[in-house]
Amino acid sequence: MKIRKIQDIGRDKEGHPQLPVQLGIITLESLGEISTASGFHNDRYIYPIGFTTSRQYLSMIDAEKTVTYRSTIISTPDGPKFQVVAEDDPTHPIIAQSATGAWTAVLRAANKLRNKEHSNSASGPDYFGLSQPTIINLIQGLPNADKCTQYTFQKFEIASKKADRTTNKTKKAIRARELSSEEARDNKPFADPMEMSVLEGNIPNMESLNAKVIDFNPNQIQPVVDNSASGMN
Repeated sequence: MKIRKIQDIGRDKEGHPQLPVQLGIITLESLGEISTASGFHNDRYIYPIGFTTSRQYLSMIDAEKTVTYRSTIISTPDGPKFQVVAEDDPTHPIIAQSATGAWTAVLRAANKLRNKEHSNSASGPDYFGLSQPTIINLIQGLPNADKCTQYTFQKFEIASKKADRTTNKTKKAIRARELSSEEARDNKPFADPMEMSVLEGNIPNMESLNAKVIDFNPNQIQPVVDNSASGMN
């Protein structure tokens, strides 16, 4: 198994990671809590309830702006849902069945506003930060991670201080490359139409964007009850 390099994260007296922390173009705000209920992990990712990151992207309502988007994993009676909220339109969250579905809706709206002819596909785990090595390692270290039986644990090691001693100019160049690679990836054909099942969110001209919209009441969101401790499957 390949060993991946990760960033050394400061910790408090109790050993908890000091958040928020900037990791490339992603800001990790909260790791959330792992649920052992069905649907909250697979072989590649663990989806902690309350996991939250933020990042910059083009506004969906103002063609002249780039704004901060906050991505959060929420718990519903149907399992995890993936929510994206733009700072300039906080009353219209996008909530989808997958991270890819949520962020693809953002790309569609942002590109349509700017009359860009793009395929609008997005790598949801990348935009949420779920594929970022340091974040993966932190999630693996959360309580109950060992109970995620389908998940394949990855191996990491902290980069040496010499390798981590990067100038601000180099860090900006790295972020620029990340954004450039992200834009190129976004223009690839979208492979899975099922990822586009958006459950809620009034982004501009949603129907014309071919996103599937159904009724969803955020007030119905309830904590997932973990019955594993009582012997229930």
